[in-house]
Amino acid sequence: MADHSLEDLLIQFFEERRKKNSRYSLRALAKFLEMEPSFVSKILRKKYKLNVRLIRHIAAKIGLDEGTIEKCIESNIKVLEGRNFADLDDQAFSKIARWETFAILRFLDVDRSLNTALIAERLCLPETEVVSIISDMEQLDLIERTEEGDFKRLQERYLVRDERLRTDINKKLTKSFILKAADSVESIPVEERVHMTALISINERSYEKIKKRIHEFALEVGRFAQEDAGTEDRVMMVNVNFVPVIKR
Repeated sequence: MADHSLEDLLIQFFEERRKKNSRYSLRALAKFLEMEPSFVSKILRKKYKLNVRLIRHIAAKIGLDEGTIEKCIESNIKVLEGRNFADLDDQAFSKIARWETFAILRFLDVDRSLNTALIAERLCLPETEVVSIISDMEQLDLIERTEEGDFKRLQERYLVRDERLRTDINKKLTKSFILKAADSVESIPVEERVHMTALISINERSYEKIKKRIHEFALEVGRFAQEDAGTEDRVMMVNVNFVPVIKR
């Protein structure tokens, strides 16, 4: 493996699998990597900026040795240094660490012709609040306004380095999703919600297995939702909280 680009090595891995099994698909590769097919497609087309965590995850899945992994990381750093992107540090990320930001980005993935009025209507938010969120996103180069007055997502212009995010910012983001879910309990009819709570006793070994299964479940839901792209009529939240209530 002379080329130490993680993307190229993943392409090589995919091609080798397809040689052995002509029916081996992108969806099969995504399932093997425990990722969304659309996300894996972006990586294969070199349309996503990999961070160290993702490189290590993919490398472990396709069986790369530690020396090759380090060379992939070094290669990735050189590529990033040559690109024009916005590195979202703690202060920048704190401005957008809320559910509304991610909902807007998701809408713009599907429909680039949205303006603040339409976004506000779809998210049931005051337009003034949407304008404020949009302003922060524009300043951080997450989106840009087109000549027609609507917005488009700049998918190649930003990077969040996981290791630099403070715990309190991640807590803020998580709480914003939980509070939104709590609001729906008060305002949305019960037949339009799926809610289940289970209390279980486990040990550390079971915890790791269950955590992996929850991750797989979330990816599966995302794959189902992807089939509806362009025809959505609502925004749903999958909020799985697997947290200790008693710990000895």
